[in-house]
Amino acid sequence: GVASFKAFLNQSETTAPDLWPPGEQQLIIYATDKAGNAGRAGQTRFFVDGSPPEILCEAAQSGSTLVQVYQLPISLSCRSSDDSGVSEFLMRTDDVWIPVPDASFQSQQADLTLMARDGLGQTRQRTLSWPVDDQPPAIQIDLPDGGRIDGNDIFIDPGDRIAVTISDGGVGVMEAQYRYNDRDWVDIPETIRFVDRGWYLLDIEAIDHFGQSTTQYWYVRTGSPRSQRPRRS
Repeated sequence: GVASFKAFLNQSETTAPDLWPPGEQQLIIYATDKAGNAGRAGQTRFFVDGSPPEILCEAAQSGSTLVQVYQLPISLSCRSSDDSGVSEFLMRTDDVWIPVPDASFQSQQADLTLMARDGLGQTRQRTLSWPVDDQPPAIQIDLPDGGRIDGNDIFIDPGDRIAVTISDGGVGVMEAQYRYNDRDWVDIPETIRFVDRGWYLLDIEAIDHFGQSTTQYWYVRTGSPRSQRPRRS
């Protein structure tokens, strides 16, 4: 019969723990029988997995931009890893859980919830978000003192300048141009001056780094024009 025994976990004497430490373990048991014979009774190595799987996703950026902003659909590559193996890796789309593709895939969602389960039943759920720019740049017109705007009509004095601000809250403005009276498009300055009295058809176009564009037009009247209001071609 066995008189006594001692257990060593990773070379430290131990009793049966309530919680095994995570990672690779070595357990050795020394025993002594009632006749006084002593020796190593057993040895084993095992791995304790105390955490759920890891979830990682990488998004491929669209366009040429220095900021981390994306355009739908987002090209994603997602994976999950675990020391005891991943038994299930799912993502939620329209409130339905479906398997995550092994290869990269296109997501129409800026927010994506994923769930991974390992071979021991441990589960991790993670929601990832990517900033998305789905709007073209904004165009703002600022008039001089005394100027006024009514719908698409602008009323100013001859020689006045109109300040134009182009902004984009996502990937940024790539190009901004203007023309008047259907002439050639040119890069837009900070202010546009209308010297002579008359009617002007003013077009402004702005494009961001995703190629999203907007074009707006105004009829600018300076003073009391002799000419008639221009027509859009």
